[in-house]
Amino acid sequence: MTWKLAAAADTLRKQVNSRYPKRDKASDGTISDQAHKRRISDHNPDKSGYVMALDLDEDGWPAHKFADQLIEYVRKSGDNRIKNVVYEGRVASGTYANQRWVWRSAPRLGHAHHIHISFTDAAKHDGRPFPLPILDMPQAEPVELVPAKKTAAKKAPAKKAAAPKP
Repeated sequence: MTWKLAAAADTLRKQVNSRYPKRDKASDGTISDQAHKRRISDHNPDKSGYVMALDLDEDGWPAHKFADQLIEYVRKSGDNRIKNVVYEGRVASGTYANQRWVWRSAPRLGHAHHIHISFTDAAKHDGRPFPLPILDMPQAEPVELVPAKKTAAKKAPAKKAAAPKP
């Protein structure tokens, strides 16, 4: 079966790769491997051939900050393309009203070396960019701080007092 990546997942992957071209991609993934094929997984193509999951390696870029910003964006915007985010034994989703899009502990889910993002059916054809600050802001280059040279402060000339009016 030929498969295709959900449009939103493809867009998000391209945004991250464009912003962080030198990040490690060793744990990146979309289509399922043999381990995923033996269980229910969004990495397995659905009935229409769409893969609804994206893994992004955490090394070489601010992955923690990215995951936090993605969750905050979904929570505030109501963007319905993201199903859940799993990272470092935590999960965030819109599943539970009292914990909507906040990190909650899920140690059995793992994902210690990569961020797992699952997408909803709305993501299949909706490839709009994700407006995350971490993807739009240019990476700050380290700046060498050099102490300023001390210079003698110049005094401003004193103002003359106005003469009293007769």
